Amino acid sequence: MARQAPRVFTIPPGAAFLPTFADALLSGRFGAIANPAKDPLALADVTILVPTRRAARSLHAEILERLGGQAAILPAIRPIGDVDEEDQILEGVADDPADRLVLPEAISRLDRLLVLTRLTLAWGRAVRRELLALDESDPLLVPASAADAFHLAGDLARLIDDIETTGIPWDRLSTLVPDDLARYWQISLDFLRIVGEQWPAFLAERGLADPSVRRDHLIRESARRLAASPPRGLVIAAGSTGSIPAVAELLSVIAHLPNGAVVLPGIDTMLDETGWSAIGGLAELARSSPGHPQYGLKQLIEGIGAPRDEIGTIGAMTTEMAERVRLISEAMRPAETTEDWAVAPPVAAGAIGDVALVVARTEQEEAVAIALAMREAIQQPGRTAALVTPDRRLAGRVAIELGRFGLSVDDSAGRPLMTSPPGTLARLLMAAARSNGAPLDLLALAKHPLASFGLGRPACRAAADILDLVLFRGTLLSDGLEGLVEALDTAERDLPEARYAPQAVKRLGAADWLAGRELAARIEAALEPLSRLMDSIDASDAATLTGAVVVALKQVAAKEDGTDEALWGDEAGQALAELLAGLMSDDAAALVMGGYEYPGFLDATMAGVGVPARPGSDPRLFIWGTLEARLQTVDLMVLGGLDEGVWPSETRTDPWLSRSMRAELGLEAPERKLGQSAHDFTSALSAGKVVVTRAERRGGTPTVAARWLQRLQARLGKAQAKALAQRGMPYLDWARALDRTAQPVPVRRPEPRPPVSARPRRLSVTEIETLIRDPYAVYARRVLKLDPLDPIGVVPDVALRGTLIHEALGDFIQAWKGPFDASALTELTIIGRRVFARIEPFPAVYALWWPRFLAIADWFIGWEASRTEVGQRLAEIGGSWAFAAPAGEFKLTGRADRVDLRLDGRLEILDFKTGSPPSARQLSTGLAPQLALEVAMARGGGFENVPAGVSVSVLGWVGLGKVGKGDPFSSAVTKDKTADELGDEAAGRLAELIAAFDDPRRAYVSRARPMFETRYESPYDHLARIREWALGDSEDGGE
Repeated sequence: MARQAPRVFTIPPGAAFLPTFADALLSGRFGAIANPAKDPLALADVTILVPTRRAARSLHAEILERLGGQAAILPAIRPIGDVDEEDQILEGVADDPADRLVLPEAISRLDRLLVLTRLTLAWGRAVRRELLALDESDPLLVPASAADAFHLAGDLARLIDDIETTGIPWDRLSTLVPDDLARYWQISLDFLRIVGEQWPAFLAERGLADPSVRRDHLIRESARRLAASPPRGLVIAAGSTGSIPAVAELLSVIAHLPNGAVVLPGIDTMLDETGWSAIGGLAELARSSPGHPQYGLKQLIEGIGAPRDEIGTIGAMTTEMAERVRLISEAMRPAETTEDWAVAPPVAAGAIGDVALVVARTEQEEAVAIALAMREAIQQPGRTAALVTPDRRLAGRVAIELGRFGLSVDDSAGRPLMTSPPGTLARLLMAAARSNGAPLDLLALAKHPLASFGLGRPACRAAADILDLVLFRGTLLSDGLEGLVEALDTAERDLPEARYAPQAVKRLGAADWLAGRELAARIEAALEPLSRLMDSIDASDAATLTGAVVVALKQVAAKEDGTDEALWGDEAGQALAELLAGLMSDDAAALVMGGYEYPGFLDATMAGVGVPARPGSDPRLFIWGTLEARLQTVDLMVLGGLDEGVWPSETRTDPWLSRSMRAELGLEAPERKLGQSAHDFTSALSAGKVVVTRAERRGGTPTVAARWLQRLQARLGKAQAKALAQRGMPYLDWARALDRTAQPVPVRRPEPRPPVSARPRRLSVTEIETLIRDPYAVYARRVLKLDPLDPIGVVPDVALRGTLIHEALGDFIQAWKGPFDASALTELTIIGRRVFARIEPFPAVYALWWPRFLAIADWFIGWEASRTEVGQRLAEIGGSWAFAAPAGEFKLTGRADRVDLRLDGRLEILDFKTGSPPSARQLSTGLAPQLALEVAMARGGGFENVPAGVSVSVLGWVGLGKVGKGDPFSSAVTKDKTADELGDEAAGRLAELIAAFDDPRRAYVSRARPMFETRYESPYDHLARIREWALGDSEDGGE
């Protein structure tokens, strides 16, 4: 019996696929059917196979629309699965219930990856570069951690799918010649041979099957049944490209059925035979062009046995659309035939009349332009618009921009679990536990919207603010999570004697301290067990670590009543719960890793999990990936991200097999994916009104236009390519105008003039220097009462080193009454150890600072021993000095490092510096008046136990940084002025300064002394908006 001639049809790219197919079906083009209006059972025996579930739903809606509400039994419409949808298997007639009983169950994606991760990690731990004798130029893709192994396991799973889908036996790996390969590929091949033996045996032992093997078996079994017993009704495969070999076999069977038909999307019937032949095919794979959009379809129809000129065309195109399809065909012709462009007729003007090109400066501008184009498209009732892009970040940006106009749209790919609130909470928990309570990590965790720690969200947030103020700013937390409560107790106990505590801390009440202590205890209880696991030197396993994470997550997310449904209640929480449950399976328990590896491993597992979008978005707007967009029709199609590396994506390199190894094994080239992507692009570009977008820079990096776009522009020529871009300019103009404001008026340097009654009547010596160079800082602190807060997460820095050295030397001088000999050095060393104990948890810093302090201590004792003229040493001595001013008494306060009484009755005033001291000239001119003002205070009787009117003999700085490098002492006295004269001048300048600011017309300007702008930074610079006016002032020459 002669085989039935194949019945293959195509719907051209310029025709809406599903509407055209529905019309052809009901008109009897694929086979006679009764009128559904008269016979409700007319379509009951029809079976239609489409590529995706989305296509099935859309075709269902198209048929219902054409029935006009008539009662009828609809055809059986089932998704057949396609190459990019790894979780799809043939359903319905292609998956008989009996087969489900006979076939092994498919192994879950996560379990599969966990087992392969274990294999890959074991291999990686056994193989190291030094064992491979690799050159520096040779690749080394051996996993260094569990996260690396998980990523490589994903590549290995794809390779397994490729081998099994193509039908290549594993023993063919033995035909590859190791001697012809680089050393790394030889090792990789040896491992793959082991996988080829062990993986099928593992699945057989578990009674499981690879999803791709099970899917292919079901599809082939369906094809066998159809060939053996053709059904009575029509069987039509519509829209599939046959990229899976098993699907291609099924399509071939359907095409040869007496009542079967295959309807292909967009067979290029306009490309000449020269170009069509150059695409290649089954008989000439070595000379094929797998990156061509027609490559897969050409292979399919050759396998079916349907010549291109015998394929029936369904649906008609307008003249303009036919010209566009012709243009696309010519632009995409194989590279070796592009010389035909030189003799091809000019492109018709109507070919791109409804196509616009938007070339944005950045991806953000691209997103705004897309949102505006989609918004404009739906202004007319009943119209729809869709964005098609493989770039999920661009899709997210567009969704956000549409929200500005009150339009809700969801990405069909969902959103990543990693960026959802539950996923973010899990990752913050990992970070806080791994860092053993680093301040930034703890604050981020405690302030997460889902974190309550059993206190209730408002109470938790308020308590987190208390911990922020008290513990995480200006404090070295050296004991990690275990020391949180103790550190808080210490801070509360020491607060009355704290010298520089912010007013915000001083205002805390007993209830505030109690709330902070409660949260600290709960944080410690929740995180400390997990942190201990991660810090342990003993190996653990993924299941144990995941169990600890789940326990900690429940404690973190617990409300006042102990429930944690807020974490698990929505789609993202359910996805996280499912993932964590999978990571506590037996396969996860067999995956051994160090606790320190787990945060990266969890990130790797979460990266592949998507959260489905909730229903309820605007029915007129869509965001699709390239797969979801297949066969879909809208009034405006926006193709976004047409840049190399985005669409098309970079060609994925197989880390397990080189290109030559894949070819020798019989696997298709990686460019096959590029060809499928090109077909998606050309199909979408033929969809009526189209806007194509790209960005000149992404993430600050210049981009290159997609190769397809470059081909299109080359075929159009300069004039029409310019017209294409010109049609996109309105969207760019709107995008740029959307956030454009009126020409901003440059802000002036702030000049606040508070009433004299609000101006400070008491300033320290240090603040006087600030008043001279930056009056605005004094205004902000003393008038506005704004205390600066230390940055979060203090680490040992130069300022802390100076503080520790000052504290140690000051405590020693106050306590020591004996001679400056070896016993004095011993006592100073003891005091230094007590003071420097705060940085012992930072061994690298301690190793540098402590020896330096010992050198300073040794010099200091010798220096003090040489100062036989000193009778009494007063260290860290505080005082105040009041004098009359126009607005009333003014008091100067200060704390001197050293005021020593000499045996001759005079004074020595010294300032110890660990950094660079100011110059004597700056002191004498009043720009650095600290020491001179201390002279004035001493002579005015401002220091306790220092008699008034006593002359100052020595005035200067002791540069501790110069110890061992030169003379540490530098005098502050100039040749033409004594210390007493400097003090008198400073007192006079101070009186004049205070009198000036007692004038209500005097402003507290910002940065009054430009020479100090680069040397000193004020914590109030942002309030003064310096970056906004400083450039303008400098251009104008200042004030």
